[in-house]
Amino acid sequence: MAVPVVEFIHRSAVEFLDNTEVWSTITSWTEGTDFNPYEPLLQSCILMAKMSVPEENLTGNLPDMLLWGNLGSALRLASKAESLDKTLAAAQLDNLSAV
Repeated sequence: MAVPVVEFIHRSAVEFLDNTEVWSTITSWTEGTDFNPYEPLLQSCILMAKMSVPEENLTGNLPDMLLWGNLGSALRLASKAESLDKTLAAAQLDNLSAV
């Protein structure tokens, strides 16, 4: 199973995204809209967790670590969305119980 991890981001890409002016431009594209970045990010974490569920009992192997890592990310995203008053579809949160 391939591990979904970014091992390296080129320094110039990091510097580009870290630039305040660049970041302001990127975030301005969704100002005044109801775009909620937490919904697609949460959905991707849930889908990744579902794909990493092992068929046998949880044993501490790589699929287990991916499962718990993705579930942890999903919960952090849900918490961040709530702290910023961004609503998440209840159906997405219900999907967590189906993992």
